[in-house]
Amino acid sequence: MWEFIFTGVRGKFTDGVQLAEVYLYDADGDNLTVAIASNPGGDQSLNLFQTANKAVDGILENRWLDTSILKPDGSCCDSATLQLTLSEAASVGSYRFVAAKSTEKRDPISWRFGYRDGSDNFVLLSEVFGATAPDPVQGQAVFYEAYPTFMPPSPPSPPPPFPSPPPSPPPAVPISLALPSSPSTPPPLEIAPSLPPLVLTPGAPSAPLPPIDGQSKSGSNQSSLSDGELAGVVVASLGGAVLILMLGFFFLLRRKSLTEMVAGGGDMPLVAVSDAPAPPT
Repeated sequence: MWEFIFTGVRGKFTDGVQLAEVYLYDADGDNLTVAIASNPGGDQSLNLFQTANKAVDGILENRWLDTSILKPDGSCCDSATLQLTLSEAASVGSYRFVAAKSTEKRDPISWRFGYRDGSDNFVLLSEVFGATAPDPVQGQAVFYEAYPTFMPPSPPSPPPPFPSPPPSPPPAVPISLALPSSPSTPPPLEIAPSLPPLVLTPGAPSAPLPPIDGQSKSGSNQSSLSDGELAGVVVASLGGAVLILMLGFFFLLRRKSLTEMVAGGGDMPLVAVSDAPAPPT
């Protein structure tokens, strides 16, 4: 036994669920014959002639109506059940509804489909929520699209996102090591040009020294004697003083006065070389 449990209709303010026809198809799309249709717990108080068998009689002007889908307070929706038994055992591959004419508020949009097993337990095969009912046509029954017995499974839930990578460490701060500053390169040592050797000649004027770089050769601030001329004067004076001292020292040794030497007195007679006799041959 195959079973539909209707749980929602198109109209917000409805008075039941209604269909003109229900078709069952095998896996090849061929129509399956329904022998018995039932509506357990159904309520046809609005029209006693719109029973479950009108949903499988092949006449689109007939219709099945059930107001048991309403809740006790009259709001929608609770559920309404339609059971179909085939004339021969077969597997249902798909099914299709036909909406009743001029009563679109009763068109089903949500339902569950399955079968009753040997223990009379309902086995769910597929479930539809908020289907799009066909556009109504005034005075005509309209077909729903065909629905498979087994709805394709919902795509698996996406895997949880990977945990965010840890934040990047802050950029390393460059460490500069203050190295002792190298001493600045000393300026090149300026070497004064070599001076010619100083030759001291008593009584001779000294040659003037060449001027040193950076010194002016002439000017109002320069002294009258250069260093070389001054050195020559000093040396000449020293030489004369030394000569005088040597002569004085010589006369002291002789202890003779110049007068005695001239008069011929003393131990050393003064002899005239020109008057001396010639030595004997």
